[in-house]
Parts: sequence; C-alpha cells; structure tokens
Amino acid sequence: MKPLAWQTINLDLPPKERWTAIVKPYKARLQDLVNTFKAMAGFVSKDLFKLFEALEKANADKLLDAMPAPYGDEIRGIAAGADLTLLDALICNLIYEISGACSVIIAQDNNGHIIHGHNLDTAANWNFTSGQWDIAEKLRAITTNLHYVKDGNVIFNSTTYVGYAGVFEGMKTGSFSISVNTRFDTTLYGALIRWITGKDRSGQFGTFLVRDSLTVDATYADAVKRLNSTKLMGPGYLAVAGVKAGEGAIMSRGAKASYGFWTLDDEIAKGKNYMVNTNWDHWLPDPFFDRRRVPADKCMDGVHGDEADFEHLFQVLSAKPTRNKMTCHSVMFSALEGRIESYQQYCKERGCRPFEGQAMVV
Repeated sequence: MKPLAWQTINLDLPPKERWTAIVKPYKARLQDLVNTFKAMAGFVSKDLFKLFEALEKANADKLLDAMPAPYGDEIRGIAAGADLTLLDALICNLIYEISGACSVIIAQDNNGHIIHGHNLDTAANWNFTSGQWDIAEKLRAITTNLHYVKDGNVIFNSTTYVGYAGVFEGMKTGSFSISVNTRFDTTLYGALIRWITGKDRSGQFGTFLVRDSLTVDATYADAVKRLNSTKLMGPGYLAVAGVKAGEGAIMSRGAKASYGFWTLDDEIAKGKNYMVNTNWDHWLPDPFFDRRRVPADKCMDGVHGDEADFEHLFQVLSAKPTRNKMTCHSVMFSALEGRIESYQQYCKERGCRPFEGQAMVV
C-alpha cells in the first residue's frame, strides 16, 4: 500500500500565499468537490439545507473577517489559488464539520510507548454506479501529508485534504498528537448557523483550535488543558496522545463544556492498554445503526502489550467495520519517535458497512 505524499506549508509566507503552490494542481478536483457537496445538501437533511441557505445569504468576505487569524486570509488564498469563489472556499473548510465521522485508537505497549491511530470517515452522496460515497472518493483524491514549517523548522505534521486550513489530525514531534472525531448531537448544525448569521461567534472552530494547539503548545498537558477548556463552535471528540506512559485522553466536548473526561490511565487501571472512540459518548452503548466501536475493542483485546505497534494498529484500523465505505484514510502517530504513517483506505468488498456485526481483520 502506497503511503500518502508529503507537501510543505511555509508559515513564514503571508497567509494568502501559503496554499498557492499546493492548491493550484488540485483546483479542478476542489471545484468538483464543492459542486458535488452543494448539489447533495438538500437531500441530506432539512438542517443542512438551512445551513446552506444561511451561507448563500451571507457575505463570505465578512465571514472570513470573523475568523481568527490566520484562517480567514488562508482561505482567501485557497480561493485565489484554486479559482474558487470565497464562499466555495469557505464551504471546502466546512465539509469535515458537516459530514465527518471517524474512529480513534490510543494504545500503550509494555514499555510505556504511546501510539495513536485515526481513521477519517466521511459520507455524503451515495453513488449507485460506483457503490461508494462520492464525497469520500473526492476527498481521497486530494488527501496529502503536510509539514508546517517556520524559520526552516518543522513545527508539526498533519494528514489532511488540500485546501483545508484547519487540522483534524496532526503531530508535534517530541510532544503530542491530536485527532478529531465528530460528536453527533442536536447542536451540530445550529451552532454553525448561529456563527454564519452572527448571532453567536464566541466559540472556536474545533479544527482551528487543534492547529493552534499544535503550533503553540509545548506539552501533552498544555494541549489537553487548551482543548478541554476552550469554548467551541459545537460538539466534538478531541483525542490527545503524549510521549510518556499513560498520556492519552479523549474529551467529549460540547460548545461550552467537557463531559466524561477519559484517560488512558483509566483504562490501564481496568487492565486494558488502549482506548477506542468513534462518534458516540464512550460511557453509553453505541446506537444500533453504528456498531464500529465494539468490533474495534475486540480487535484491540487481541493486541497484547508487546504488540502495540504500528503494524498491529494498522491491522485494527483496517478491520471491518472500522474500515468501511466511509473511510478515506488511516494515519498513525508516535510523537515520541516523531513518526507518522498515513495510507488511503478503500472498502470495495462485501460487508463494508459501519454497522457490520462481526470484527474481521483484513
């Protein structure tokens, strides 16, 4: 399996110029992504349709002005480099907020070495001809690894799709790694609509907050404090893995509060060396229509402490239904070693459903 390619974001450049060289080769694919996403909006839900109605009525320039620096200007640069309107470039940066899913695993080996795995899942616009989710297919075509560089030094690394100013999974060598999962609840679209209409802009976009943490924070503890206390735009699960034994946490965040704060030490005290989270609160049973967590738990139960490495973690991330037709890619981090591996994922065989009842390592 071929690893994803690497590109560089130069943070010494003005924000409007940082993405230019990266997005230009992808401009046709970015335009296709936005057009596909907008075309399906009315078929997904009334709430999503209302969200797009609010976006169409808004002044995109003013919305970008309302974003914290440097994100608004970076999105302006993405628009210019990819020949997108400002509104369409903004939509590119909302797709994960709207249609993301994901699975995360944090594990520790017998020596206290922490590894962090993440599957990025997204689903919108089922294609009956290809038997795949169109948005997942289009995101695979623009996914890359990025070095964020300042003063000639790599500040952090991430796996992302081209034209996305936030970070939903990244690693700061020697310090920590972070990933984001969608947390589904009734506030998901409402918070975005309130931000678009200007009724409430006091919360931070979760993936901008993750990038801020990777840029500024020095330690695992610093990152956890920031991610667990900052007011967010809406709900999400924020997972952090550090470099010392027991340094793993998953925060179940609402806009204003954190619920059920959960650590790797909690699981180690129970005799487990790992944490698994999908898109539902870990203290509650998963809903009947999404059975990814239990099979992943069963797979991890078979990964003993001396086997908690990239090879075995990738097997679990690739096991159905953790890998399913929504899965775009898998990434694995070791902040201690400064190691990151990421691979595109496909699920074209039978049984690739998120609610598959049986765990199968493939």
